This record gives sequence, structure tokens and C-alpha cells, in this order.
Amino acid sequence: GNLYKALGDRAKAIADFTQAIKFDPHNVESYFNHGVLYAEIGEHPKAIADYTLVIKIDPNFPEAYGGRGSSYLALGDHKKAIEDAKKACDLSECGFISDRELLQFLRENEQMLD
Repeated sequence: GNLYKALGDRAKAIADFTQAIKFDPHNVESYFNHGVLYAEIGEHPKAIADYTLVIKIDPNFPEAYGGRGSSYLALGDHKKAIEDAKKACDLSECGFISDRELLQFLRENEQMLD
């Protein structure tokens, strides 16, 4: 999956990560990368589902909260986006102090996925 992702072939990368998930349904990295790819192609509900599975397996995975928050933001759900960004910041000690700064953080992360 990572090779296809690096080559820009998201469809093949998604297919590979799907197979990796079937092989090892507890591998958070496979779910996370799967979610990132879905977010990159604008499939935010699918990305949210993958990030949520990462969080269920490892509730201390800040990037999953950040990714899910960015997808919530893309879908216009600012409340959930802020909640996830706060959790990501709590886990990674990023030090944001206001909801406005959290939304800005999510917008910047969303732009990095494009």
C-alpha cells in the first residue's frame, strides 16, 4: 500500500490496505493509512470509519483523532472536529488554547491532504 501511495496510485494503495486489514484486522497503521487515502480522495465518511476503528484499537493514537477531525471539518461538523482536535492535542501536547485555533489547525491539516 505504501509503495502505491508514494507513486500516487491511490486506488491500488486502498486495495492493498484493504487486503492488509483483512489479513490483520488489529493493525492500526493499515486502518490509519486506509483512512488517510480515503480522506485524500474526498471519501470522508469512509475515512472517519477507518479513523474510528484506529481509535477503538488504540485510543492513544493522536493522528487518528487529527485525521478524523479534519474529515469532520470537511463535512461541516465543526463540533466533532473541535472535539477530535482537542483530543489529538491532549495526546500530543500541541498546546492550542481556543476552538478557533483548533479549527485553523484542522484546516491546515486538511490542506496537507490535498
